[in-house]
Amino acid sequence: MQYGVVGHARSGTSMLMQCMIAGGLKPVYDKAKEALLQQAAPHANPRGFYEMHTDSETWQHPGWNLKDCDGNWVGDGRVRKFDIFSAYLAHPYRYKMVFIQRPYSEVFPSMQKVREKLGEPMPWYMAKERDYDTVIQHMQRMLLNRKDMDIYCNVVNSPDLLMYKLVQKRGWEIDPEAAAAAVDPLLYRERA
Repeated sequence: MQYGVVGHARSGTSMLMQCMIAGGLKPVYDKAKEALLQQAAPHANPRGFYEMHTDSETWQHPGWNLKDCDGNWVGDGRVRKFDIFSAYLAHPYRYKMVFIQRPYSEVFPSMQKVREKLGEPMPWYMAKERDYDTVIQHMQRMLLNRKDMDIYCNVVNSPDLLMYKLVQKRGWEIDPEAAAAAVDPLLYRERA
């Protein structure tokens, strides 16, 4: 089985990737993009971003036929992070997904800091909270149609609860205690 972490930028997807790795899954991400992000904004995600380059360039096959960050062909027991706007989220491919949410009041200042450091503009829908909420609600409606998807908030406050739910309710093959222990509340800097 393969696994995916989904969420808006600055919502905690990198933290959740760290949990999945600590729980025993192997990450799929772009090492070159990781190096660029760490150079531009090292304090934004000191433990790593775990980003793919783009879906169109590195994620063309629904069966996960690509190489991981070490050049090995991807097989079962792998986890990758999906962009919230990924076209692949609407298709029922063979992977289990978890969608992480974070309120606008926390996402906006965190994202603004990182975008400034990267020299990138904010997305249009970040100008107003209601536009952000509309985008998130649209994604939730689309994702709830998937039988392999769960949506969670407040991972920092109760990581053990999420990890046990993923194992017991959804059959994720992770060590829930090791995964929960990877959460560092000190890295949760922008709060509502």
